[in-house]
Amino acid sequence: ALVLALDVVLPVPSGPLNTLAGAQLGAGLATLVCWVGMTAGAVIAFAATRRWGAAAAAWLVSEAQLANAREVSGTASAWLLLASRPVPVLAEATIILAGLIGVPWLSFVRFVAAGNLVVAFVYASVGHWASLGRWLAPALIASAVAPLLLAVLVRSAARRRRFG
Repeated sequence: ALVLALDVVLPVPSGPLNTLAGAQLGAGLATLVCWVGMTAGAVIAFAATRRWGAAAAAWLVSEAQLANAREVSGTASAWLLLASRPVPVLAEATIILAGLIGVPWLSFVRFVAAGNLVVAFVYASVGHWASLGRWLAPALIASAVAPLLLAVLVRSAARRRRFG
């Protein structure tokens, strides 16, 4: 849980870590431990961004641009928080954006906690199942590669959407 909470400041491969936790702790306990760690890290990053991020953002963008981001994001930001949980880099970026644009705490926690629960459950279950069938090594590799492929697909889709 602590290592996953540090994902905010360290590049922690959460997929393989969650999968390994499932193999070692069982699906249920691993889901809980991984969910707590991932959610704690997200809450820490969100709180820090809410507290100090706006001042830092003022150096990078104008208040009008930030207001525009708040307006455009609306409820979409909450759903983006949910959907981005399994995507490396995007998951962290959405937390920072949510803090900068002032997503309400309740929305943030609700959507991030739900998304993290799904991610933790899937990886922990895969790890537990794979360990029973002695397929842990391939499951660990898949849990490392799958999020990277997902990130590439998201980036490609965003690029196509932006450039028509």
